[in-house]
Amino acid sequence: MRKPPGTAVALGYDGDNYLIPTVLAVGEGDLAIRLAEIAAEHGVPIRSDPALAAVLARLPMGTAIPRETWAAVARIIAYLHEVESTLTEEEMARATK
Repeated sequence: MRKPPGTAVALGYDGDNYLIPTVLAVGEGDLAIRLAEIAAEHGVPIRSDPALAAVLARLPMGTAIPRETWAAVARIIAYLHEVESTLTEEEMARATK
């Protein structure tokens, strides 16, 4: 028996225009798989945190994340910055294509 797909939440953060990350997309099951595929196709790193995803999945799209999730999301953003800093220029160009 295969494990059922979980929940995926896509967050957007633009520090120049928004102070708080917002929920861009939420998917469960097959849609969660598709969101992960789209992220991979665009070179977006994926971080798994089922508990955080469960909280954020309850929010309407376009909603700023709640204060109680700030620390967890900040750790994810720091992780993504670390990953980006290790990419070569060619890898970065592919990821932002």
